[in-house]
Amino acid sequence: MVRKLLVAILALFIVGGSVSAFAYWDDLSDQQQETVSIGQGLTVTATETTSPAAGKALVPTGKVRNALSETDSHVYVYTVTLDQQVTTDLTLTATINNLEIDGLTENAGLANVEVTYTGANGQALNNDSDVVVTVTVTLTEPGTDVQYNAIKTTDITFDVDFSA
Repeated sequence: MVRKLLVAILALFIVGGSVSAFAYWDDLSDQQQETVSIGQGLTVTATETTSPAAGKALVPTGKVRNALSETDSHVYVYTVTLDQQVTTDLTLTATINNLEIDGLTENAGLANVEVTYTGANGQALNNDSDVVVTVTVTLTEPGTDVQYNAIKTTDITFDVDFSA
């Protein structure tokens, strides 16, 4: 009886440890997901901050030295839905505005923001299908040490304006 109890406790520790380890590694993901509900003729803005304090520091593409503390991209995924009935498909656009590094536009040209659309009909938004918008932020390697020191471990902020 004691042996069965010990085996059961050991099994609980193994399962609990596996769940804890998965939860830890899953938390290291550099992807954030949100749902945006939009209406025809309206613009909805999502303001994002790529912050090293919130996870991994963003480093230039291909320059990751420590995968636990650095990444070469941050990914934001938005599922865009309609909040009203429409009779024809609407074309969804996601525009990036107000891109800044450490609150300044001086080095903003080093930040690359790519927008891609995934849906049954591309950018066509209707009541039957949502559109998934993926925004990927990467950095270009700075040309000088001065530029690198100005952007390392700083926040990148930007707005994503959704309209249909």
